[in-house]
Amino acid sequence: NLNIRHNKSGYRQYQANDGGWEYTHSTVAEKKIGRPIEPNEHVHHINKNKVDYRPSNLVVIKDNIHREVHRS
Repeated sequence: NLNIRHNKSGYRQYQANDGGWEYTHSTVAEKKIGRPIEPNEHVHHINKNKVDYRPSNLVVIKDNIHREVHRS
């Protein structure tokens, strides 16, 4: 039985085996790129829909680029 919640920002999280909470979009993105997300990277939802976890809607980008994307 998978425990799922949405945080205050609206992102879906699931409870991992160690008891901690993981972001669904981060897990999907890591599987897509075949490696862990680096501390200076962020997962961006291309269509800005926080509950669209399709790999084709997720891109891993540097934090500074992500901030610029959301400013425009």
